[in-house]
Amino acid sequence: MFPMINRPTRITCHSASLTDNIFTKNFDNRVVNGLLFADINCLAVKNRTIQTYRDMSDENIENLKDRLTHCEWPPLLKEINPSCAHSTYR
Repeated sequence: MFPMINRPTRITCHSASLTDNIFTKNFDNRVVNGLLFADINCLAVKNRTIQTYRDMSDENIENLKDRLTHCEWPPLLKEINPSCAHSTYR
């Protein structure tokens, strides 16, 4: 078995470790091992209130019912691609 990943895949300010293991038995010359690097920056939002529960008040229930009543369902149900349905009818 030949490892396809030979460098650390989890890198932090204090450590680096190889957490992903992919092996192959194919020793063909077209096989190349390596990593694809992507930098994802997660910025913390300060002074943000996070709601950790659903407000099931009568007013919110009525608002939901009203929105469901006024939604145009037939065009939505005809859409085959869920991503298109979501972006079109949100």
